[in-house]
Amino acid sequence: MDEIEYGLLGKKIGYSYSKLIYEFSGYNYELVEVSEEDLESFIKGKKYKGLNVTIPYKEKVIEFLDELSFVAKKCGVVNTIINDNGKLIGDNTDYYGFLYLLKEYGQIDELRNKSFLILGSGATSKTIRMVFNDNGINDVKVASSKDGFDYHYSELSDLHFDFVINATPVGTYPNISEKIDARGDNIIDVIYNPYKTRLELDNKFNASGLDMLIVQAIESMNRFNLVPKSFSDIKDYLNRNTRNIVLVGLPGSGKTTIGEVLSRKLKKDFFDTDKEIEKEEQIERIIKEKGEEYFREKETDVIKEVSLKHGAIISTGGGVVLKDENMKMLMANGIVFYIDREIDEIYATFTPHPLTKSKEDLITLYNIRNPLYNKYSDYVIKEKELEKTVDKIIELVDFK
Repeated sequence: MDEIEYGLLGKKIGYSYSKLIYEFSGYNYELVEVSEEDLESFIKGKKYKGLNVTIPYKEKVIEFLDELSFVAKKCGVVNTIINDNGKLIGDNTDYYGFLYLLKEYGQIDELRNKSFLILGSGATSKTIRMVFNDNGINDVKVASSKDGFDYHYSELSDLHFDFVINATPVGTYPNISEKIDARGDNIIDVIYNPYKTRLELDNKFNASGLDMLIVQAIESMNRFNLVPKSFSDIKDYLNRNTRNIVLVGLPGSGKTTIGEVLSRKLKKDFFDTDKEIEKEEQIERIIKEKGEEYFREKETDVIKEVSLKHGAIISTGGGVVLKDENMKMLMANGIVFYIDREIDEIYATFTPHPLTKSKEDLITLYNIRNPLYNKYSDYVIKEKELEKTVDKIIELVDFK
């Protein structure tokens, strides 16, 4: 393998945002996928200035290193390797990333009275347990598929905790619909891609693992004697480039036109779920010959694909909200905007739709779907003019 400057070492790591963070900060960074058979030779080959390490190698790399930091030794986990003139030093910056994430929920003193369940018993779980131990948080249980822990995953459905922490890869992109069934008043998920995991969406979403990723990356850059961008600048950059803008609303509310204008202004890819369906067959024909239920199945298939996009504009069909599964997929990496226009405004320029042929049909749809549009949306846009609607959406996604 050719010599690199900095990189992420792992197996299947195409989901990672680490390359985006380092390159935004001005440094060359590679995603390095290495087999277990080649791990030792790659580490000892020292053809790098610094490495981040992810699953499944956070513990396995330790035997090939010359020295460990205090935190890495204490946790028995390494996610950062510094090549100091040929001397390989292992550190654990995940520790500081999780501590930052934990403090977003309140003062440590307040958290000592809460109950915690950690999903997973691997390297990340070990790091999290050490953070708890160091901060006097003792009511901590661990669930695993392995023997020797407090619970097996199959035992969790009837249990409830103040905090549930997902320290497994379950739910990571592209498998965004997967989850472990657990219940908590608060969910801390170390997964950052997608922004909201199914576990978070099915409970109470509080904060993304993205913050943990950014903090550990900044800490790693400091170890490499690099100068990172600020936390807020990195988070803004990642949000702009990885999160989708999703448009929902009644047929005829202007979602497609709004999406096309947003696409041009923001220089982002645009996807219209109805148009994606019609690449294969006209919607009117599908509904007429095969029925609405078949059409909804085709719609869900398309949403499974477009919801895996990053940094895209997605316009949806008016009935997308009728399936919770559709919206959970779109919400995983999407910011959802409800284009809420008056019925008279829509009807003035309305083109009949296979399921909506009259003003009365629109009113019926509105009464049924309006509560759902509001339920699933992050923002409701009630501007009458196209340009004002577009400008309002751009203003709302200005993460700074």
